[in-house]
Amino acid sequence: MNPSGRVIAKLGDFDGIDAHGAPRGLLFPASPVLHDGFLYVTNLSLDLKAAIGQPAVDGPWAAQVTRHTVSRMPARIPPVQGLP
Repeated sequence: MNPSGRVIAKLGDFDGIDAHGAPRGLLFPASPVLHDGFLYVTNLSLDLKAAIGQPAVDGPWAAQVTRHTVSRMPARIPPVQGLP
């Protein structure tokens, strides 16, 4: 829980773009799906500047993506301290 009292859940970190143009970790995660004990999440990674004329928060990174990915991770959500 952060100082404001809100719960922060984070299952995938973003660690830049690899040499093949794919996000390492999650960049603009979208479309989560639970299946057989795993969480699948697409890396949407769209450079919205071309579409809406304004860069998104992840725009500088998204502009470098040339390979879109789906991340798979165990669907084990850790307990949050202070919640039942």
